[in-house]
Formats: sequence, structure tokens, C-alpha cells
Amino acid sequence: MLIYILKSSACLGIFYLFYKLILENENMHVFKRFYLLGGLALSFIIPLITIRTFGEAGQNNIPELFITNSQTQSEYAFFEEILPMVLWCVYFIGIGVFSVRFCKNLASIILCIKNNPKQSSTYYTNILLQKHIIPHTFLKYIFVNKTDFESQKIPKEVLLHEQTHAIQQHSLDLLFVEVLQIIFWFNPLLYFIKKSIKLNHEFLADQAVLYNGVTTSKYQKMLLLFSTKNTTYHFTNAFNYAIIKKRFTIMTTKTSNKTAWFKSALLLPLLAILIFSFSTKEVVLEHTDATTTEFQQGATKAQIKEYNTLARKYNTMDPAKMIIQKSDVERLTFLYRLMSRRQLKKIEAFPNFPPPPPNPPKTETSDIIVIGVNDNGPNVPPPPPKPNKIKTHN
Repeated sequence: MLIYILKSSACLGIFYLFYKLILENENMHVFKRFYLLGGLALSFIIPLITIRTFGEAGQNNIPELFITNSQTQSEYAFFEEILPMVLWCVYFIGIGVFSVRFCKNLASIILCIKNNPKQSSTYYTNILLQKHIIPHTFLKYIFVNKTDFESQKIPKEVLLHEQTHAIQQHSLDLLFVEVLQIIFWFNPLLYFIKKSIKLNHEFLADQAVLYNGVTTSKYQKMLLLFSTKNTTYHFTNAFNYAIIKKRFTIMTTKTSNKTAWFKSALLLPLLAILIFSFSTKEVVLEHTDATTTEFQQGATKAQIKEYNTLARKYNTMDPAKMIIQKSDVERLTFLYRLMSRRQLKKIEAFPNFPPPPPNPPKTETSDIIVIGVNDNGPNVPPPPPKPNKIKTHN
């Protein structure tokens, strides 16, 4: 989970940096809208992509994992069980706090829509409020002061600006970011992305007003009259939100088709680099020996239980009187190879099987070997090799 969070955050940071340096000041606002939303989605998808390659296994390719004693195993178990539990508790507390805030803001808007008179149109609905507010929009609802609206004191440019927010459904973008902020509340990059999305919404609405025949100078003068700072609803597009100077600059910016195509084409190598750098690399090693051709990422719960039962059986035996079943050794080795690194930290230690004495006498039952112990104690063979599938994380 930690690796996924780091990778997704790195992708999001690179997408956002590209936007700030290459795209933000260009007059290609529709493309920028979908870039910001697509970059958000891809940042959380790319780390889930797995690139699989195949190769032959050799002894140098197989990582070994040795757990020296039971004390080391206990330490691993403590950190792997207690620390994640604490972090998950903090994470879900954060989700709870942000969920309450989200529901509270959404409920206040719904109540405002429900409890005030409305004037409906084909693509939007005006909500007429008694209090003095700057016009702002949520979904298809435009919130305006009732007295100013009925007396036609609100400039038509302002209403056209807000109608653009409603028609183009800009609030859906903000709701999408809000949901991501609930899930990934600890990621500060989402707050910067949200700010850029809101500002680009203002660019889109300004562009729509100018396309309807309003002169730039007249519209800029009108904007200055509505640029005072007031508190508005959390999800709404407020007319006074953006930095006026920035919006004035973008209004007079012209982007040629050649520049637009060139900067759009830069996304292809950027996307290729991100996928190559932050996807999961998986190498599947084929063993040519007759022991196993399994390609499992880890053992099942039933296999782990079976392994622990067999390993515990031999770990509790007196080494001087140990009787080893050949089939048990083969089964233990097979199960051990199936397990992932994480599983190997939690299982019973692999039994310390002593080697058979020299020239053992033949017995009628070839599946049973009686082991003796020399004066120096049993020799401990290394654990069997790790599973034959290796993941590398870049």
C-alpha cells in the first residue's frame, strides 16, 4: 500500500508540474480541463499496471531469505501487525472527518435549493436568495440575490458566465476531486490540482462570454466590480474565485494551432515514461528442473496451514531421534517455494534437517530414513530456494 501511495503521488506530481509549466497559460481550456481530470485518474491507475516478462531461472536470479531465529521472527511480526493497525486507524479517522465535511457542505446546498424560490430554464435553474451574495453555481443551479435578479441589477455578462458553469457541468469535476480528497486526504497535491481545476473553469466561462460578442475591455471592467472576496459554498463555482490579474492575462492570450498540437503531442512520451517508471515490473522465471513449474505469487491459506503443521512437527522433534519422511521433506520444500516474502516472515521456521549418516543401511521401506547425529550436532542445510516469480518495484 505504501509503495502504491508513493508511486501515485509521484505520477500526480509530474502530471501537475507538466500542466503548470507547459499548459496552464495557453488558451486551450477545454483540452486543459480533460488533461487535469485524466491526469488525476491515470495517477491512480498507472501504479496498478503490471508489465510481465519471462526468463529462465538460475541460482543467481533467486533471492534467498534467511530468518535467523525465533526472536527475529517475533520482531517482524510485531512491526507488521501493530504498526499497520495504528496507521489504518489514523487513515480511517481522516476519511471519517473529510466525509462529514463533504456531507455537511452538500447538505447545506441541498437545503438552500429546496427552501428558496426557483426560476427554471432549459439548461439551468436560478435559485433566488434573500441574502446578498455574489452569483455562484452548483451543477445546474445558479444562486443569485432575489432583489437584484428581479430588478435586473445583475449584468448580463455575469449571468452568462454562471450559465456557462451550469451548462458545462463544472461542478462534476469538483465533486470528483472531493471524493478523491476523502480517500486520499493525506495527499496535499490534490488541493493544488483542485485549485487549478477551479481556475480553468473560470477561463472557460470567460471564454464563453467573449465568444458571445462582449468586448474584452468592457468585460474586464465588469469583473473588477465583482472581485471582492466573499465566502461562498464549498462546491460552487464563484464568480470572484480566480485571481483577476491571471484571468485578464489569459483573456488576451492567443495559442496557435501548431503550438496546441505540439504541446498536446508531448503527452505521449510523458505517459510512456510514467508507465515505464511507475508500473509494476514482474519477472516470471521458468525452472527447467522437474521439481516444479508453478508460477504462484504466494501460497494459499490452506497451503500455509499445511506447511506450518509439517514444519512444527519436525521442529519439535528431538534431533537425536528424528525420523524423517522423504515425502514430508519434498512437500515442505514445495510449499516453501510457493510463498512470498511477506508470507515467509510469518511462517514456522524451515526445519533443520540433519544430513543422513555416511553409508546408511538399506531398509525395506525406501521412504523412511533414520538419521543419526554426530558429536558436533546436526548440520543445517540452507532453506529451499524462494518462489520462482519475482517482482521488482521501480
